[in-house]
Amino acid sequence: MKNLKMNEEILAFGLVETSKIFNDSIPTNIKMSGPCLRIIDTPEFQRLHLLKQLGTTDFVFRCSTHTRFEHSLGVAHLAERFAKTLQKNQPELGITDADVLCVKIAGLCHDLGHGPFSHVFDGVFLHQMYPKGNSMLLSIIIMFRN
Repeated sequence: MKNLKMNEEILAFGLVETSKIFNDSIPTNIKMSGPCLRIIDTPEFQRLHLLKQLGTTDFVFRCSTHTRFEHSLGVAHLAERFAKTLQKNQPELGITDADVLCVKIAGLCHDLGHGPFSHVFDGVFLHQMYPKGNSMLLSIIIMFRN
């Protein structure tokens, strides 16, 4: 019973069932709704528009302008497809709609801690500033610092 109540709470997080289609060049259309839209509309997620997925690659290859925003939408889409495939083809796993949503949200949020210039920032800049620190944790601290 506790698990069922938690599933209902997770699904209710979206509250208003609206959806939005994001046009993408690879899977064509990515549909986001409920809690995913609430996350996308936060300043923390919107900052991903400014972060390049490919780091400094666009200094050499001018057309490589893929952002972490686009990447995160694609990962969420693929994570949802994967979870739904498991749910359909392996019912013995007992994967609920709330589980599928949680996997999609995890895919959506997986890059929130990255800084500018992708892993160059994480692996080089932060490591030089904080040689004993975990770079992903430090990125998150810097992101939320006022």
